[in-house]
Amino acid sequence: MGRTPKEDERYADPTFAVDDAFKRARQQLQDRVLLMQTKHHQGEPVGTVLRIDPGGESGFLEADDGHEIYFNCNSVLEGRANIAVGARVSYVEEIGDKGPQASTVKLLSKHGMRT
Repeated sequence: MGRTPKEDERYADPTFAVDDAFKRARQQLQDRVLLMQTKHHQGEPVGTVLRIDPGGESGFLEADDGHEIYFNCNSVLEGRANIAVGARVSYVEEIGDKGPQASTVKLLSKHGMRT
């Protein structure tokens, strides 16, 4: 077998050729996004924002295993204005002076949510 694909008569039609090129590019982008989302979430735990203090400076996450983790709103990568109770997030957990805390909090998009 050679490496050159057989000629396809349909590619003589410019509309077909362009449509097919965009279809293939779209599929490659979707595959790449899926791969990036999978890599992004493999090592990071996921939780839910339980509460945020009235001043909006800090709050607590509930990990999927049920334990609570403190976070400072400055640790939210997308900014404190974007975080709300009930939001699903990924985070990096560290041990702080008073127990577990999230040093980095990333909001998950609807497509990246896990339960």
